[in-house]
Amino acid sequence: MNKKHLLLILLLPFLVYSNTFFNSFIWDDEDLIVKNSQIKSLKNIPQFFIPQKDDPYRPLRKLLFALNFSFFGLKPGFYHLVNVSLHLLNLFLFYFLILEIFKDENLALFAALLFGVNPAWNEAIVWIKNSSDLVVTLFFLFSFKFYLNRKTFMSLVFL
Repeated sequence: MNKKHLLLILLLPFLVYSNTFFNSFIWDDEDLIVKNSQIKSLKNIPQFFIPQKDDPYRPLRKLLFALNFSFFGLKPGFYHLVNVSLHLLNLFLFYFLILEIFKDENLALFAALLFGVNPAWNEAIVWIKNSSDLVVTLFFLFSFKFYLNRKTFMSLVFL
């Protein structure tokens, strides 16, 4: 593991997306966050997991918004910071997955940087409402990591 690689993977995407920290809530954020009374109390978390008739079933997104609200209130910069942080976490996982599969630090660095600044991720990172894409990616990467290490993982589960 090359510490300079990890620092570059952290800094480059952070710099690319740091301009979002000064953005406000836009479009769907008004209904999903600003006007959403459900997310304004952590006591409502169990309700997030019960499907509602006219409400998209996205319990993890609501949970993330509720946690954001409980820590930061209605300060959009922090919601953007959470999205960028989730993206950086995904990048680290992606880097280690590529490193584990191909055993090549330079390839892992190149792949992670390409993944990190790829414009396809822009919508998921910049629009607060799309944070669920980042969470899904996180779960997918963790799942794939567990799959690759299933013998180790299974030995931990069945001690």
